[in-house]
Amino acid sequence: MAELTPPVIVLGMHRSGTSLVTGCLQEAGLFLGDVNTSAPSNRKGNRENESLRECHDRMLTTRGYDWKTPPPAPVEWTSGETDAILDRLAAYGDAPRWGFKDPRTIWLIDGYLGLFPDAKLIAPFRHPASVARSLASRPPSLALSLTEGLALWRMTNEKLLDLSETGTVTLLRFSEGGIEDPLFSGPMSRFVQDVGLSGDWRGFYDGGLHHQRPGEVDDAGLGSEDHRIWQALNARAEAQA
Repeated sequence: MAELTPPVIVLGMHRSGTSLVTGCLQEAGLFLGDVNTSAPSNRKGNRENESLRECHDRMLTTRGYDWKTPPPAPVEWTSGETDAILDRLAAYGDAPRWGFKDPRTIWLIDGYLGLFPDAKLIAPFRHPASVARSLASRPPSLALSLTEGLALWRMTNEKLLDLSETGTVTLLRFSEGGIEDPLFSGPMSRFVQDVGLSGDWRGFYDGGLHHQRPGEVDDAGLGSEDHRIWQALNARAEAQA
């Protein structure tokens, strides 16, 4: 524990650009350890540490929750769970700047902030209709209905808004503009500099992997809460910028 510097933690909803953000940070020099760099659904991989993700899964499932049905209240870690997390983080001990990404982390973030109060948090957000459609197009074992996807989007991004009120998380808008969206490129460049990375983060981006195209997004089927949260996220990101 004493050897570990504060981590960079990538939060955010599934299918919202978290893999892109993590890959960009790795390109800039962030040490991610042993991560997935290739997958059928993502040619560059999800950039997740599978051992750490499995630990997160267990912490949720032992309480009756999982990635698609998250807990409504903060999770209080047991001493055994803390030891298990620290055991997996030991591999990052020699890195001056390290981090990880797993969408499940947002439901466990209170424990991480207890261990690392100076952790640097960054999170992309994406239009709810785009996220819901992307989740619905997954293989059957991972797919969510549009209704389920929107419900999870609301819970996750409401949590992001709560975190952003404390000033502990940098928000990035993942849109049809890709990394050229000013609410992505500006905050990302500042974050990379602020955490002490010096590489060219833009080198990771591949526009061919970005499946959202101009004109695709519409508000059909969205409710008032979806609109409220989406507008609040944009406003918070603009205020940070």
